[in-house]
Amino acid sequence: MGKLIVPRPVSLLPLLALLLATPKPAQAYVDPGTGAMLWQLTAAAVIGSLFYVRRVFTWLRDRLAFRATSITAATVGDPVRGTLDGDPLE
Repeated sequence: MGKLIVPRPVSLLPLLALLLATPKPAQAYVDPGTGAMLWQLTAAAVIGSLFYVRRVFTWLRDRLAFRATSITAATVGDPVRGTLDGDPLE
């Protein structure tokens, strides 16, 4: 038997782009207002998803503790008492 060839989804993207770029006969009238509304819907979906993805990455970073450790007054010194690294300023 021959080896079964299964295309990867990524390899089908150029074919899909080519099919979407070829003109087809229109079966109905679409006015410019509808086209503008579809572009606005698409742009809003893309921008909204970018905010969502950013929020998910921030949540993951906070949960996995990849953030920098905070500097506290105990490690640097106490600016109210005039100390730096525990030594009094003179």
